[in-house]
Amino acid sequence: PFEMEVVLAKPLGDEARTAFAERFPEFTVVDDRTVAFADGDMHRAYRMAVIVQFIAETPAAVRSY
Repeated sequence: PFEMEVVLAKPLGDEARTAFAERFPEFTVVDDRTVAFADGDMHRAYRMAVIVQFIAETPAAVRSY
């Protein structure tokens, strides 16, 4: 699988942490600025990398990726 980590410029807020934990369990919050994930498909892993920032900034607006 493609194993990736995204380091965010700003720390995750409580709403974003909850969104990752409850709605996007395929992501792992490593620390207050790092989100990790893995996927066997490169295209899906890329989409996951791109969506991390959107979930972090506006977690209520993101339904899927």
